[in-house]
Amino acid sequence: MEDLDGPEAGRIRLDRVLGRIAHELNAAVHYARYKDGEVELVAARAAPGAATADPANFRIGAHAHASGKTLLALLSAEERREYLASHPMVPFTPYTLREPAQLPLLPGPGPQRAAPITQYQEYELGLVGAAVPIVLGADLAAVAVALPLSQAHRLTAVAGKLRARVGEDLVTAAFGV
Repeated sequence: MEDLDGPEAGRIRLDRVLGRIAHELNAAVHYARYKDGEVELVAARAAPGAATADPANFRIGAHAHASGKTLLALLSAEERREYLASHPMVPFTPYTLREPAQLPLLPGPGPQRAAPITQYQEYELGLVGAAVPIVLGADLAAVAVALPLSQAHRLTAVAGKLRARVGEDLVTAAFGV
């Protein structure tokens, strides 16, 4: 019988949920969170034609990928300033945002209902993505999809499905890690 408690069981549940979402949406999916002043990639599942985010660049690229932009949009102005002071907005591609004022902001109440935040080749050339926030109390997270540029026409629909998919199973798995 499988142990359903503890961080390892939480990671297994999260991996299963992300795997189902990646399969349903035919898109790479990843889950990130803001913890102890850092944006961290927790789990990811690839899809045909769309690899997962590069863990090495994930923290420094929060301003460029959809999940990082979503997490930064959830922070207070002071938290965002502090984060960007220690993680400058470096250009990954010619399309990468370079000014903090260009970053999106999400309204405080009801961020789960917020429109997905997108990126078009800002993190990696040939890749587009969208992310939606997951908030539980003071815990901030985001789940994101990534598609190859050749499938950019699917991004709005896939992001809408992802947004609808943020439910109890995903929230329970996400914060059980």
